[in-house]
Amino acid sequence: MVTQNFEIKSLVSFEQESETVVASIKEYDTLKAIKEAATQDVDAIFVSCTNLRSFSILEEAEAITGKPVLSSNQALAWGMLRDAKVFMSDKDLEKCPGKIFNREFF
Repeated sequence: MVTQNFEIKSLVSFEQESETVVASIKEYDTLKAIKEAATQDVDAIFVSCTNLRSFSILEEAEAITGKPVLSSNQALAWGMLRDAKVFMSDKDLEKCPGKIFNREFF
């Protein structure tokens, strides 16, 4: 499937419609799903759903998969900071999870 010049090569879903259920999914299970999605032919992994707890496992997921792992909440925060032209020192950026916050992209 190709969308907006992105080709989706791997898809993993918890298939939950209830936000309450999504919010109760354990980070361990999210990490397991990320590892499952990290096939050799993907360039990055996107973790979608604002209620899915993933923020604290993003760096671990990147280390395990060797791929950039982005969550919807992380991308929203990154975009808002860039749009607001907020300057962040290297020390501040080190506190932000994931490769998206490294100086190259920020």
